[in-house]
Amino acid sequence: MDAPSLLSVQTPDMMHQPLVHAAFGSRVPDLTYLQVHLYLTLPAVAVLAWLARPFLWAHDRFKMVFLMALAVVYAFPWDHWVIMRGAWGYCESCVIGTIGGAVPIEEAAFFVIQTVASSLVGVLVYQACGQSPAVVQAAVALEAIKSPGTGRKLRGLGIALCAIACAVSMYYVIYGPTNSFYMSAIVMWATPIMALQWWIAGPYIWRLRKPAVVSVVLATAALSALDWYAIRAGAWQIGADTVIGIYFYEHLALEEVVFFALSNVMLVLGAMACDRTLAIMKLQGTLDERKHWVREMYRCTLLLDSQSAPASDPDLLDDTVLAANLIAKGSLSFHMASLLYPWDVRLDIHAIYAFCRVTDDIADATWMPAIKRKAKLDLAKQLIMQAFGASGKPEPGSTFRSRVHWDRYPELTVTQLAACRSIARVHNACGLPVQPVLDLLKGYAWDLDAEKPIANVPDLIQYSQYVAGTVGELTTHVMVAAADRARRHPRKPDLARAKLVAAAAVDMGVGLQLLNIARDLITDARLGRCYVPKDFWPASTNFSRAALMDRMAQRDCTPGDHAILHRVAGDLTALAASYLTRAATMGVPLLPREFRLPVRVAADVYAAIGKALREAAATPGAEYPERVVVPASTKVAIALKLAYLPQWGY
Repeated sequence: MDAPSLLSVQTPDMMHQPLVHAAFGSRVPDLTYLQVHLYLTLPAVAVLAWLARPFLWAHDRFKMVFLMALAVVYAFPWDHWVIMRGAWGYCESCVIGTIGGAVPIEEAAFFVIQTVASSLVGVLVYQACGQSPAVVQAAVALEAIKSPGTGRKLRGLGIALCAIACAVSMYYVIYGPTNSFYMSAIVMWATPIMALQWWIAGPYIWRLRKPAVVSVVLATAALSALDWYAIRAGAWQIGADTVIGIYFYEHLALEEVVFFALSNVMLVLGAMACDRTLAIMKLQGTLDERKHWVREMYRCTLLLDSQSAPASDPDLLDDTVLAANLIAKGSLSFHMASLLYPWDVRLDIHAIYAFCRVTDDIADATWMPAIKRKAKLDLAKQLIMQAFGASGKPEPGSTFRSRVHWDRYPELTVTQLAACRSIARVHNACGLPVQPVLDLLKGYAWDLDAEKPIANVPDLIQYSQYVAGTVGELTTHVMVAAADRARRHPRKPDLARAKLVAAAAVDMGVGLQLLNIARDLITDARLGRCYVPKDFWPASTNFSRAALMDRMAQRDCTPGDHAILHRVAGDLTALAASYLTRAATMGVPLLPREFRLPVRVAADVYAAIGKALREAAATPGAEYPERVVVPASTKVAIALKLAYLPQWGY
């Protein structure tokens, strides 16, 4: 295979002159370096930025700027050196200018563009992966505590491999043949940084190795294709004397592919090392501390994995992983919607959900006598009142652990205690109000009160406010508090706006619960429950709700029964739509902008349940579906539509 156009051989007199390709002569290349940016790299970055925009949060922007600064500072001297050694060159008259007499201004811009592009690819890949840095680091820390030698061995192996590669490449740079120079220079340049990144975050990176590999492969493939096209068009050329001589499609030298691979590895590992540090800061409770943020970041970077959680809260790591697992297994719809929150806020949302899930499971534990379930809910109520404090507000110098005698609740399981601790931490961090939590427990107690059935629509709405509206109110409080913490200059609270947002959150919760009830008519009947008031059932004297529930529980419904269920579900979904529409028009626009998307996605995914029920009712003679399940593909389509075509949503 013929090599591409060669660089002119460097002589001592030329060592301080910008390189000019012999092949160029007086010819202007088909594509200049500036045109490469204008026609290729910048449009690609614009597309990536548009794709990543719904998932690009403050922490990602910080990482991007931080990595850009490091990339320019670290890559510029090396690039200057390899240009002077003849590894690559360009048409001197075809660039805007040079920095340091050798590096084109466009090349310096490329450092920034590649960092941004690689970071955006990483954002998209990790968003699809759905892993929260704090949850990953909590799992890494638990492993480090359980098996401290595993992390040390993993770190040591990675650092040793980088050190060997660096030493060998350095030898070849100094003593090796000319054609090994470019490859050796690339490896010698990349491996020290990779060793440092692996020392900081090796176990964290290893746990996320699959999305890391995907990010590197995608970015490397795209940049290699760009490089092949630019070399083919003459924007720059590779010095044939400094490369091994292996080319892809005649123009792309193996060394260029290795360069893009290792530079992307450094960028991806750098982003993951930043994520690890930020995750530890979140676990330590200092992520939102402005006064000593840089000092705290430095401290958390150097902490051992086993020291990720503060010594005053030894259960934090287990509770964090447990909360994430509960929502992942308990509600696919809410789990998918929660992935659209910034990961630090997502952690608090998971904590609230964990408490709701665990206490709901207590109420639904039919194998346990109702009186015992009520007793457990009462214990959870006592514990919450203690953990939240007498005033219901976080008290200076006091923590939820110091306010609660955790060993006095042996009746509660490990999981139940963990869920209580999780929601208490959120209260400590952002002043979560206690009344919605107590109302939530009141709603679960209502499930167990056989003497207080849901008799009318006001009962139904109040029950829905208790078991779902409260969840909306709590999560909205977390969102508003997070937005307030993120502001550089806190503003005066707008009480009227806060009341509107809270009321809309309750309405949305009511709407979602009504859809839940419509979906679970048969499931609830088997538990001996009926949340549908008598106003929704036929007024005929021949109709018996109790008899219908018996037939539902025994899977012995008649065609007439199915018709009645379809009609009831239609009334419930219509009522739900009125609450969801009111919440969407009056509440969602008042939320902080970064939190509107996940709220809309959750509402639309649940609205798809109502749509499926209406479609089933439209089929003559159709049986009432035992449980409507929205396919994962539909949920993803809803999320993508709202993320990129918001005018289609609320």
